[in-house]
This record gives sequence, C-alpha cells and structure tokens, in this order.
Amino acid sequence: MLYVISGPTGSGKTTIANELTKSGSIKKTVSHTTRKIRAGETEGVDYFFVSEQKFQEMIDNNEFVEYEKVHNHYYGTSIATLNSAATYDTILTIDVKGALNIKKSFDDSSLIFIFPPDFSEWIKRIDQRGESAEEELKIRMKTALFEIENYEKFDYIIINEDLRQSVRSVLEIIDSSKLRVKAIREKIKPLAEKLAKQIRRKYL
Repeated sequence: MLYVISGPTGSGKTTIANELTKSGSIKKTVSHTTRKIRAGETEGVDYFFVSEQKFQEMIDNNEFVEYEKVHNHYYGTSIATLNSAATYDTILTIDVKGALNIKKSFDDSSLIFIFPPDFSEWIKRIDQRGESAEEELKIRMKTALFEIENYEKFDYIIINEDLRQSVRSVLEIIDSSKLRVKAIREKIKPLAEKLAKQIRRKYL
C-alpha cells in the first residue's frame, strides 16, 4: 500500500520517512527534483537530482504521476518509481499539492500530514537546515501557509513533537489502514458473500 507523508518545510517528514525504512519492511519512494543536493544527501536515496532540461523532458514524455514547482524548484514522482514499489508498503514524501494529486490517481493511498509542534521550534529546525535567508524563508513560508490551510484534506494528522512517537504513530496508521474496507475488499468479499448466502438459506 502507498502512504504519502507531507507537511510544511521543516516539519520533519523526511526524517520520519527515513526512520520508517530502516527496518527494511517499508520502502521509501524516491522522487525527482531540480534543486541542488544538500550536505548529507545521497543521489538515488534522498532524491534523483536532475537538471531542469531533464525534468522537462520527463514531463514531455508523460513520465510523472505528479509534479509541482515548489520553492522555485521542480519536484516529481515518476510512474516507473511507483510501479517498481507496488508490491511493498511504500512511503512517499512529497509536498502537499503533490500528495493531493497522488490521491486522485491512487484512491486507496493514505495521506499523512505532519505538523511542527509550535512556531519557535519549527523556525529553529529550518535555521538548522541553513534555509533561513530572508528571501528563501519568505518563499517557503508562503508555501507553508497554503499547506497548513489544506491539512483537512488529509486522512491522518501527526504533530511531530517527538520523533520516536511520530514514527510509532505512522506505524499504527499503516497497521490500521490495512483493515480499511478499500484495502481488503477483494479479500473479504468471498467471505461476506458466503455468510450472507448461509443466513438466507437457514433463516430467511
């Protein structure tokens, strides 16, 4: 099943996703981006870092299930990437617009919105990432405002006060979502029909 983790910059969504994949039972889907690689990031693990020309070629070839321009850079999820992860529980970490677009194409996906615990802690996290230059911060906060105003369109909410608890909360969501009707409809349908048939035969 597909689990989409989203939220404003600095909310901790990428850190949560990385923790979830350490066990090996949950796979992380890698998106494409035109932004520059940051210190500590790895090509093909955090993102596929491509030029704007390459990204545009992929758009022209209809290779993305969704893509958006965020903070003056393009981000996108390729169809090939999602298809390769179809047999696993898969975590996809993308922006809010992208998450909502994924839901349109994958109705049984679960959207998880990550909130920072408070404003001061949130800004501290952004400062630590070296993205606090005034103009850059204004761009990111404008995007964050849109994202926060759309949290009600998500299936689940997590306030990221403590990383371990946030990871546990996502694991609980994964466990519970496997019992949703949409997730087990085909598996449960024969049993439901059999029970209904037996009721009709014996009591009606």
